[in-house]
Amino acid sequence: MQNQELRYRLAWPLLWLSLVCCVFEGALRKWGVGEASITAKLAYVSKDIVLATFLALGLGAPSALTRIAQPYLVAGLTLLACGAGLSAIFGIDLLGAALTLKTFFVLPIACLLAGHLLPADALKRFARWIAILSVPLAVLGVLQFYSPSNSALNRYSTMGEDVAATTSGVNERVRATGTFSYISGFGEFAETAVWAGIVTFTIARTVRERLLGYAAVGSGFCCALVTVSRAVALISLALVIVWALVGGQFGRKVRTAFTIAFAALAALFLTQEWDHAEEIVSTVYLRHYSEKNSDTFSGRLWYQFVHPMDALAIAPLGFGLGSQQSATMLEDATRRSQGMFESPWGRTIMEVGILGLLGFFVTLGVVFAPLIVAYRATKRSELKTVLAVTGAALMAKALLGFQFNHVTTYFFWATGASVLSLANGIRLPHPPRLGSQIRSARSAPRAVTN
Repeated sequence: MQNQELRYRLAWPLLWLSLVCCVFEGALRKWGVGEASITAKLAYVSKDIVLATFLALGLGAPSALTRIAQPYLVAGLTLLACGAGLSAIFGIDLLGAALTLKTFFVLPIACLLAGHLLPADALKRFARWIAILSVPLAVLGVLQFYSPSNSALNRYSTMGEDVAATTSGVNERVRATGTFSYISGFGEFAETAVWAGIVTFTIARTVRERLLGYAAVGSGFCCALVTVSRAVALISLALVIVWALVGGQFGRKVRTAFTIAFAALAALFLTQEWDHAEEIVSTVYLRHYSEKNSDTFSGRLWYQFVHPMDALAIAPLGFGLGSQQSATMLEDATRRSQGMFESPWGRTIMEVGILGLLGFFVTLGVVFAPLIVAYRATKRSELKTVLAVTGAALMAKALLGFQFNHVTTYFFWATGASVLSLANGIRLPHPPRLGSQIRSARSAPRAVTN
């Protein structure tokens, strides 16, 4: 009994530690130990190692949501195993295969196991800590944006060699990376920070929590803009639109939007930073319309979703297990010839074949199926809003493909574990309404079966 209670107590600290590792492992690699050392390689997978610890903790008491998720995990991993096995016939890259097993097998299992053990308010806690971290990271991002590309703040570290940071393409401003190794990681954090801010102020019980949520939304947008990434800015804006349209309470939301806008304008007025704010926003706009920019939205749609279909004709059973992992291709230039597709969907087919791709789609149901049930079960408008925004954030990651981006993969499964824990209120002294509503919904066959 004591061991079981200890597992529940360890669950949240483990999730928190994995978040800290995710946010700061890039800083250690580029400002500390470099990329070539063993310490850097351990730092790269540190967040995944911490999440994988849930496999050692084992199963906890099942809830309504984890029961829904389990069949999707079993079916999805079965298809993935078949696809990986067939692809392995054509060759195995040991390091790449280890990364593939981590991404497609270990983390989904860890997500479900964590969903058994985490407290029912894990989603709120997870969002709150991301909100706290977003404020200093936004400040760092602005400093990087205005620093020279060869500044220590903008250092990249690749196999022990410093590489100048990427500029915006329309001026000398730098595309910020925050504490992450690359722009994509910081962009992913920016989107997640906007989500965390919305969750925090929507279900806040104190003025302090509400203000933290407002600050996180502003910080998330700041991080998104200093990455000079159009997709990140648009996804962040889409999350705000979902928040505004879903869950009712439109009068309250109008007041919230007005408060955030007024606070932002007041901060700019008091600090006299109008010109800097205008430059940050205009840099993203100018990059989109720059003649030097050949990366159009139509082009992205083509190579993201249409071009990968060619992989079905090239290697329907896969091209070799571990062949498409970018970490292995960076270490051995000869493997770049195998990376025929930039899109994660084409690379997934090359990695685990069409069976593995179908299995990956099924595995996504581990998170989305319980999330839909939770959304339908709750009658509280603020919880409907939170679940809708959470679903939109996770759907954006899933549609763009997170399989080969270690930061996005982490945020998807860690957030998914927090969602699965929402029905774990039976272990708390005061069960949340959502947990009791879902357990009531399970007693009604029509509600849960649908």
